[in-house]
Amino acid sequence: MWILGATGTRVSEFVQLKIEHVKKGHCDLYGKGKKMRRIYFPKTLQVELLVWLAENNRESGYLFRGHETKSNGGHISVGAVGSRLDEIGKRYAVDKTVMHPHSFRHMYAMTFLDRGGDMFLLADLMGHESLETTRIYLRRTATQQRAKIDEIITW
Repeated sequence: MWILGATGTRVSEFVQLKIEHVKKGHCDLYGKGKKMRRIYFPKTLQVELLVWLAENNRESGYLFRGHETKSNGGHISVGAVGSRLDEIGKRYAVDKTVMHPHSFRHMYAMTFLDRGGDMFLLADLMGHESLETTRIYLRRTATQQRAKIDEIITW
């Protein structure tokens, strides 16, 4: 979950992440629309992953392995990621409407902007050609809108 939320990866990209990418601190993948996209591992995440990999004697290969088939070459499947999140959500009573891989991408975008990130950089990081696509991720509920207004407008 931390990787999904800290990198903004699509689940189709997430399953392709390799140990070698963690060591470099980033990876370049062909994602949606067959476009090359660079995914960065924030330093805190990279350090934690390197420790975990060392503790588990993992040197190379897919970060999350699954059953090897001709089509996936040994990485976890997209469906398995969703199933694992469902299991975790049930265990911790998290609403299943928010416990899915794409929710973490939304969280990444909203948190990035809430902490002062630039909309143009975010669009690039998420692999969007258009700012309009990025804006879709930033829609807020009425409660969130009200809280933001009350935070900003204090006069």
